[in-house]
Amino acid sequence: MYELEDRPGLYALLVHTLEMDLDALDTVSRQRFHARTRWFRVDSESFKDLRLRFGGCVHALPSTGFDGRSGARVRCSP
Repeated sequence: MYELEDRPGLYALLVHTLEMDLDALDTVSRQRFHARTRWFRVDSESFKDLRLRFGGCVHALPSTGFDGRSGARVRCSP
């Protein structure tokens, strides 16, 4: 489970690493870069409880770990 964050430091690092000059980009290109890099600017949500609902079946997943991940095999009969 992840939460989208602004993360200005990481955003600046991406710009620096890619050797980009955001001021030289037009507005549309700058917005596109911002949108395309948003998946790199996330915060892992630890120790969250999730429930999956498939039709009439509800399954509780194990709590998320430090990496924001949880996993289980679930079976739902039709």
